[in-house]
Amino acid sequence: MLVNYLRKVWYDLIKRIIILMITLLASALFAIGCTKEPDINLVSLDLIDIPMINNNKIKEIISDKNLEDGVYIIETNSNKYIYFNGVNNLYSNIYCNLVDNTLEIHAESNTKLNNKQGILYIISSLNEDIFDEINLKVNNKSENFKNVYRI
Repeated sequence: MLVNYLRKVWYDLIKRIIILMITLLASALFAIGCTKEPDINLVSLDLIDIPMINNNKIKEIISDKNLEDGVYIIETNSNKYIYFNGVNNLYSNIYCNLVDNTLEIHAESNTKLNNKQGILYIISSLNEDIFDEINLKVNNKSENFKNVYRI
């Protein structure tokens, strides 16, 4: 009889330990799931195929032979574009990230000779008012945009 009683106590103890472990595991998973940041990119730079542009004002700006080497902002009523005009520089590894209310645009640049390169990006965001300002970093150094065109 004592053996049956001890066996029953032992099974009850094991059952309670298993229930406690499942509860702790479920609580931990719930806490981690609730605090995890979403994997949604709120802002991105999308490459534009320059020959396919329909906006003649943008075409005029980026095809200007006197446009200096550098990075430009082009704003329309509905979109913002970033134009990398490589006259003496080759721009690469271009990406953006959002820091508080500032959009940071990063690029690397290497000197090149006599080979004009133009790269146009449109800034895509889930929310129009997600950033208040745009900063530019080339080779990890803050730089100013050459010009901001509003068309």
